Amino acid sequence: MKQTLSNRVEMTLTHLALVFATLVFIVFPAVYFFSAYSYETELLQDKADRTAREIAQFVYRNPEIWAQQEHKIHDLLLQQHISWSNYVRVLDHANATVASLHSPLSGITLTRSADISHGATVLGRVEIAMDFSDVLSQMVVVFLLGLAIAFTVYSVLKTIPLRALNRTMGDLARSNIALEGEARQREHLIAELETKNAELERFTYTVSHDLKSPLITIRGFVGLLEKDAAACDHERVGQDVLQIKNATEQMQQLLDDLLELSRVGRASNPWQPVALNELVAQAVTHVAGRIEQNHVEVSIARGLPGVYGDRIQLLEVVQNLLDNAAKFTYEHATPRVEISGWQQGEEVICCIKDNGIGIEPRYHEKVFGLFERLDGNSEGTGIGLALVKRIIEVHNGRVWIESDGLGCGASFCFALPSADRLTKSMQTNATVS
Repeated sequence: MKQTLSNRVEMTLTHLALVFATLVFIVFPAVYFFSAYSYETELLQDKADRTAREIAQFVYRNPEIWAQQEHKIHDLLLQQHISWSNYVRVLDHANATVASLHSPLSGITLTRSADISHGATVLGRVEIAMDFSDVLSQMVVVFLLGLAIAFTVYSVLKTIPLRALNRTMGDLARSNIALEGEARQREHLIAELETKNAELERFTYTVSHDLKSPLITIRGFVGLLEKDAAACDHERVGQDVLQIKNATEQMQQLLDDLLELSRVGRASNPWQPVALNELVAQAVTHVAGRIEQNHVEVSIARGLPGVYGDRIQLLEVVQNLLDNAAKFTYEHATPRVEISGWQQGEEVICCIKDNGIGIEPRYHEKVFGLFERLDGNSEGTGIGLALVKRIIEVHNGRVWIESDGLGCGASFCFALPSADRLTKSMQTNATVS
């Protein structure tokens, strides 16, 4: 790993040196060449224009014979203080040389010209040439200088301590991983908060709606109680009091269940290994009244795997699901409930299957909602399955229903992380910390 990182760093430094050398060899000489070319061209053109104007003034005085006065034109050229490195000549309209200054140039030259005009008539032109070989020689020097600079930079980059650079890159990589982890955790917390807010909104609406029912009942029978008491109808008074008592008991049960639901995830007992066989046996004992009342046969598979969590809350899960299964098998001639469990990968799955009335697939998610009861005449507050779902989610698990519809029975299943998976997760967290 370290060797690979060192190789990458060395390769990166080599690439940087090559890029720099490319800039020096190509970009800088090109910029130098075009700058020198533009400067010299502009300078030559300015000289040619100025010389042409001087000759044009002379032409204005002697328009007919200017081309025959070579010595005067030569004197005009001398007055322009043209460098000895430039070759100047004056041509007439037939391109014949009228006068020249300095020796003709050989090799690579740069030439600019300007017209000599008298009014709208062009009588000739001035040509000025310079030796461009000096600029090219300077470019060779620039190339050699660039080579020396590039080699020096490459040597310096090669001598940077790779170990310190690798350590810095490793620190940056770890910091990047930590930041990505924090970002993912933040996104997860935001999503969880949005879910909780939506649940709270539904919870508030549902509670306010369902608590109205017993209150309306109490208010109605209080009014009847006043009338029956005034009429001294003791039998009706007793019935009114009984209805009010039932409504208050219903409200008390609702409030108790809501309080229990709100405590899940906030206050819990220490997590510990839990044997499902013992947990199921205890739940069967707690629901024995319902089982005997409906004559339900309960079958428990042997060798159920163990889980890890809050034993009291997990007991409440199994107890609620078992009571729910026994409650809705009353229509079957031989009601039966089967409890099974197995380990699948890193999960422990437990299913409580009944041969009762069944549940249509469209209601498989709905029944886990707060105060949801498919049978309005059934007893209970409709919080039991919502409590089951909440406890399982707090234990990082999932819960679902398997049923083909009415008359086909139903299987309530939940999956929890296995004890081995939780142990590995805790060890990993301890190592990271």
